[in-house]
Amino acid sequence: MKDPGIYCLLLRLPKGRRIRVAGRERDFAAGYYLYVGSAMNGLEARIRRHLSAEKKQHWHIDSLTRHAAIRRVFRYSTHSRSMECRLASRLAKRSHTTGIPGFGSSDCRCRTHLFHFQAKPDFNPFDLLRRTNAERVARILSDLYSGPRVCKSREPFRSLITCVISLRTKDEVTDPAGKRLFRLARTPAQMAALPPSRIAKTIYPAGFYREKARTIKNIAGILVANHGGRVPDNLDDLVALPGVGRKTANLVLGRAFSKPAICVDTHVHRISNRLGWVATDIPEETETALRHVLPEEHWIAINGLMVRHGQATCHPTSPKCSECAIAGDCLRDGVGRSR
Repeated sequence: MKDPGIYCLLLRLPKGRRIRVAGRERDFAAGYYLYVGSAMNGLEARIRRHLSAEKKQHWHIDSLTRHAAIRRVFRYSTHSRSMECRLASRLAKRSHTTGIPGFGSSDCRCRTHLFHFQAKPDFNPFDLLRRTNAERVARILSDLYSGPRVCKSREPFRSLITCVISLRTKDEVTDPAGKRLFRLARTPAQMAALPPSRIAKTIYPAGFYREKARTIKNIAGILVANHGGRVPDNLDDLVALPGVGRKTANLVLGRAFSKPAICVDTHVHRISNRLGWVATDIPEETETALRHVLPEEHWIAINGLMVRHGQATCHPTSPKCSECAIAGDCLRDGVGRSR
């Protein structure tokens, strides 16, 4: 058998409509649909067929894919035919999930393999079969890495400004730049008194150093004028500062104020999806989904750990899966080529 396995199609139907299935008209509500299928004689060929714009209608699900966009494909390599039904059974037991009758497999007794969600599901369906132990992975990464190398200071203002400098800048540039800047000015008032040109010269060669210099001066001025010279300890006030997004705000809340917050950057987003902890499209969705998967005690540290792991092993393209310490807990979702 060639690349056997089961798969899931995540479909989105933008508005309700009547669709002809197996010779009769049926009503389908707007929302998201998750379909579970199997292909014991060629998983990738089956998936390519579903994704093809020019395909002959063969299965009931083809009637729906003609109208609903395929948003994501999940793969699970296995020789077991029973896993398809096991997954369908577990999906049927989830809350806020509605099974659509008439979409079972031809060789099983399941009521259906198609499920409707009003909101986009943010989990990897195969995680229901092989639940990744998030706490074990976090502890393994903690043993491998010492944590984040940027924004290490727990002093709120220094942590905030160092994070601003670190954006799109390598660690070996960020740390010296931050040290040079704080030798000139240690408080928001002192920083606000510096001309942008001097800040820019001091943090050079950080990326976008001129823009960051203006941002740093503006932040310092707002802290003095609106917050009594102190960095606010809540998300809303932090993201209201110029140049501060959720990633930076959450990192400051965790590092400087020891508040449970998950900082999601490209590494956390990519690795969390590959592990199968979440099934999300953007970092903002990943932040929300991780709160339901990762124990709170690991929220603050997970960014630094995954940044280090992403740089060392779990690269965006061709990750070093053969050397990965957490390979046994990884579903490798979306991984094509690896080493």
